[in-house]
Amino acid sequence: MVETLGEITVAAQRNRMLKRVLRAHFGKGKVRVRGHSGTATIKIDATPPSIKNRRELESKVWDLINKNNIEIGSFGINFNA
Repeated sequence: MVETLGEITVAAQRNRMLKRVLRAHFGKGKVRVRGHSGTATIKIDATPPSIKNRRELESKVWDLINKNNIEIGSFGINFNA
């Protein structure tokens, strides 16, 4: 069963919020979000020059998710997608 609020699913609302928040940080056209309840795949058009920078970007994504109280079970991040 799909949770819905009117015609828009809870997952769709969450994905839109994720995209809006991440786009504000990484730039318009640089973020794609897909997923359903409990999961999401986030694709960010950015090329971290090192593993350290990649970890910093992943940490920033988590900070933005937590700061905006976005509930998400698990997600994957792909950079330069």
